[in-house]
Amino acid sequence: MRNELRAAAPRIVVAAVVAILVVAAGLMLSAVPAAGAAEVRLDLFLAAHVPPVGARGAKYLGAVLEPGGGVVLVGVCGALVWWRQDSWHAVRFTAVAAIGWLSVEPVKLLVHRPRPVVPGVHAAVKSWSYPSGHVALVSAVVIGLMLVSAGKQRLATAIV
Repeated sequence: MRNELRAAAPRIVVAAVVAILVVAAGLMLSAVPAAGAAEVRLDLFLAAHVPPVGARGAKYLGAVLEPGGGVVLVGVCGALVWWRQDSWHAVRFTAVAAIGWLSVEPVKLLVHRPRPVVPGVHAAVKSWSYPSGHVALVSAVVIGLMLVSAGKQRLATAIV
């Protein structure tokens, strides 16, 4: 047990440092109104220059990565890990993906960064915008898959 804790210590330290940096960045973004204005300008620029097929693709991808789709994604990936490896790896993947994804909610409540309302880009949604749940979901799934893979599989996961 002691050796397992010793082996996990660097990962725990890295996770803690990343969590502190994410919260600090969110608090700084919330404290600097110009950052929100720059984000809105970027959103408007992208909305004006992304072809319709790209905008539709982003809309559909965003819908798939909403909470219901995220649960399905984690479940399907967990089932694939179980099928390809074993139940222990599937449980590890699912735990890492779920904890990583759900960890954004306390940060959203702490940071309270309002979602910008931009016609044609962002609707008037009553939720906090930082950190992104979509990015957290994808990151958590990739990190979970990398944790349970090795060698060429891990490299392929990192590339994808």
